[in-house]
Amino acid sequence: MRIHSAKRRTLEVGSLAIGVVLSLILIKILPYFLVARTPYEIAILFHFLCGVFVVSAVGMILEEDSRLGGLLLAAISIPLLYHSSSVGYIIIEGLLAGMVVGCLLDLYVIYKNRFDVLAGTSRTFLTGFFIIFTVYLSYGFLMQLPSVSAMDVYKFIILFALLISLYILLLKTVRGIKAGDVFVFGPKSSGKTYFLLALYDQVINFFAGWHKEVIISPDDEELRIESMLAKVEEGKVVRGTRPDEVAMYALSGKRMWVSPVELTVIDYGGEQISKINLKRYREVIADLKKGIKEDETTIKSKIGSMEFLEWLKENHSAKFEGIADSVVSAYLYKRLESAGKIIFLIDGELISNFHKGGRGELTKLFGHYGRIMDIFGSDKKYALVVTKTDMFKDLTEVPEKSKKAEEIEEDIYRMLWQLSTFKALEHRASRVPMHFYAVSVDATKRPLPSDHKEEEKRGPRQIYPWRVGEVAKFGF
Repeated sequence: MRIHSAKRRTLEVGSLAIGVVLSLILIKILPYFLVARTPYEIAILFHFLCGVFVVSAVGMILEEDSRLGGLLLAAISIPLLYHSSSVGYIIIEGLLAGMVVGCLLDLYVIYKNRFDVLAGTSRTFLTGFFIIFTVYLSYGFLMQLPSVSAMDVYKFIILFALLISLYILLLKTVRGIKAGDVFVFGPKSSGKTYFLLALYDQVINFFAGWHKEVIISPDDEELRIESMLAKVEEGKVVRGTRPDEVAMYALSGKRMWVSPVELTVIDYGGEQISKINLKRYREVIADLKKGIKEDETTIKSKIGSMEFLEWLKENHSAKFEGIADSVVSAYLYKRLESAGKIIFLIDGELISNFHKGGRGELTKLFGHYGRIMDIFGSDKKYALVVTKTDMFKDLTEVPEKSKKAEEIEEDIYRMLWQLSTFKALEHRASRVPMHFYAVSVDATKRPLPSDHKEEEKRGPRQIYPWRVGEVAKFGF
């Protein structure tokens, strides 16, 4: 579910309505200052940018988090074009050139799944449009200066105020994320390994997917996805990574069979969540520079990639045990910085033990997640995912797309809402897109009595995902 869904929708509809009203008022006042014929150079730029906006708005509408900005771009540029055509002064070659550029931009964005590029380019064009349009209006005003009245000056001030308001509104609403780059992050014992296997099942079966992996371990065969899946099939427990091992997995697929998405998970036995900050990242880069004899620029450019771990494995595997903690720390910082979507995992066992120590652990966890969100900013999309929901509720008779499933998710959400640090995350959701999910890797498991809890360590008997598909849809 989307946190603050109704509130965000109200804000979006309100912003769109304000934008449309302001643009209509702008069109109403424009004729007073466009009597004089504008120089061809200014007019062609104006029509070119309108063409870019109209077509790029279509591309932005395809992505949920860019949709509002796209609608506002269309709501403002189309009336301006209509006004130009109604007074018989529209430069078709400028408009067509802009539409071609907009089409090429849309195709690139869809092909690469980089709506952040579309938003950034649109904001740059908007700034140019604001400058050109200001010159456009000022020229018309100055040409009539000898005959203007006090009322004309008043109207010009209103017009300029409207233009600035629309510009600020568009800059705030035209946004996009790096939608093809998804990172799964969770602390030790949060269920990353089994969650990875469940996501693998979804990506392969529903998103035409495949996977890549880099494993640095004395026994890397044991940590390969196919080996872990085989263990589950045999009813054996999949072991976690040890402090001297690191495994990175990338699940790749296609959104709507066109746009590429890569979802990455790093599995490491150490505790890293409290170590993620810029100061430590810089210290680690400096240490790596000395330890592996590479220049700082190369390390920074590669540290967040699978290729870096592959290179490290091939060239510095003997040193890895000594620098593993540093490498993982820097990698996590880089991936959190570059990802467009971040999935935070919450150990469902802490939910089932909420009043037996889980409450305190969750309070600390949400504090860390809030700090991470503050570090890496709001130009991302976040999801909070509770794993091991089967330890909290019996899911054997609960279809994952049923009303009952949604109620279980809401029950867990309300329980977490008792924690002040979770409330702080919820407050961030009014300005940052954030979703909440409760999932299970094996919906056939039944919660055990408290005196049998040790048996939970046997792990899932099979990969039978419950609502993991909702998380996959968030990523893809």
